[in-house]
Amino acid sequence: MTSENKKGGLNLLPFKIYGVGYAIITILALISSFGGTYDIAPMDFAKSYKVGPESFLRVAGNYTFTSGSGAAIVLEGGQRVNEFVAREMLAQINAEKFPYKNLELYKEGWFWNLHWGGIFTFYNLLGLFVGLYFGLKAPLMAMIDDSRRKIEGSLQTARNAQTEASNLQKKYDELLASLEKEKVRLSGVLKEEQELEKEKIMKQAKHEAEGIIESIKHSVDGEILSAAERLRKEVAQSALRQAREILAKEITAEDHENAFNDFISDLERTSK
Repeated sequence: MTSENKKGGLNLLPFKIYGVGYAIITILALISSFGGTYDIAPMDFAKSYKVGPESFLRVAGNYTFTSGSGAAIVLEGGQRVNEFVAREMLAQINAEKFPYKNLELYKEGWFWNLHWGGIFTFYNLLGLFVGLYFGLKAPLMAMIDDSRRKIEGSLQTARNAQTEASNLQKKYDELLASLEKEKVRLSGVLKEEQELEKEKIMKQAKHEAEGIIESIKHSVDGEILSAAERLRKEVAQSALRQAREILAKEITAEDHENAFNDFISDLERTSK
């Protein structure tokens, strides 16, 4: 297909065919309308026309007359005349009550009596559907393909986003697991440090307690020794006083002299 029959992706060939067909039908309708009519005197028509189910009559002009019953009958150009109306018209012609001197009728035959209004309507509908199908098929398919590509792109983007979200979720889970492990490790380290600190404090407290006990012990020992020394001195002094008192009461001057002599003798022995 040449580029002349396409414009902006639109196929113009069906529209061209439709235009040519429409022109042909218009020409045929004009030939049928203006070349398929004839004039006849009403009396000649009444003599030649035989009314029956198979008879055919279509007027080309507009006619209005009164039937035998007094009803008004109106015939418009191109209207098909049924058997009843044809009999009424013939009756009025024979009674010389038909108000027209000439009748303009369509010739008999299928071509001269085609219903061109129906033909145009059918052709327009057919051209519409065919033109839409063949003329808009390519751009519609292109638009559908473009929409499909966009949808597929959106779906691919969504799938990529879902994959990225899954990867982020996996990383997040791994990070949480790592943090949980680190939490457990830090809890263990903290517990160990607490135990060490507790042990250190206990040792320090024990050492301080031992120092305090030792200090108290030394202080108590010192107090005991001091108290014992004071007691010893008090006992010695008390014994000395008692001895003096006893000596003062029981030792005579002779005893003092003997003791003095013994002391002298001891000194002489010691000096030798």
